[in-house]
Amino acid sequence: MDLDKVKAIADSHYSLNDHPLLVIELEEIKDRYREFKAHLPKVDVHFALKCLTDPEVVKVLSKEGCSFEVASINELQ
Repeated sequence: MDLDKVKAIADSHYSLNDHPLLVIELEEIKDRYREFKAHLPKVDVHFALKCLTDPEVVKVLSKEGCSFEVASINELQ
């Protein structure tokens, strides 16, 4: 991701509030998942939702065939 783009996103975010900001490139997540699977094709990947519950990330990983580990009902909501 272009650092100028990240800076613009961060600047606009922090002008609205002072909460933490995480910028994620969904294509990068998809590419890294595919690379991981290419190197370890027999491994069943289970992404822990407690790490990151962003619906767009979950959607990308799900479309790629990733499974998910859920430890509590709150993680499903």
